Amino acid sequence: MRRKGRTPVSRSFRLKSEALLWAREQELEADQSRPQVHKTLKGIAVADIVSGYRDEVVPRKRGADREILTLNAFLRHPLAQVALSDVTAGMVSAYCAERLRRRQSGHIQPRARHFTLCVCDCAT
Repeated sequence: MRRKGRTPVSRSFRLKSEALLWAREQELEADQSRPQVHKTLKGIAVADIVSGYRDEVVPRKRGADREILTLNAFLRHPLAQVALSDVTAGMVSAYCAERLRRRQSGHIQPRARHFTLCVCDCAT
């Protein structure tokens, strides 16, 4: 399928009905201006990115032991099991709001900022 301003996508199907259904889904996404999701993002969970960050980056930082505990706690949260292609800003904001309710605001702010940096740094 080709659309101006979007990367061309194509797939092969055994049945014409499957192809038409897929084409309708792609056109709907384009009409709603939803971002295209790269195939590899569907197979990667947030937990994969966070645990990679925890294992490869955090050990070289000061205060690594506390940060590892924080990341391990996040890895037990349902958001960690969501595929990167399905994560929305609303999900992240709901996670931060939930953490705010459970902790004092002075404790959550650095952690929420840390989570955002972790996901942004690892996703690029």
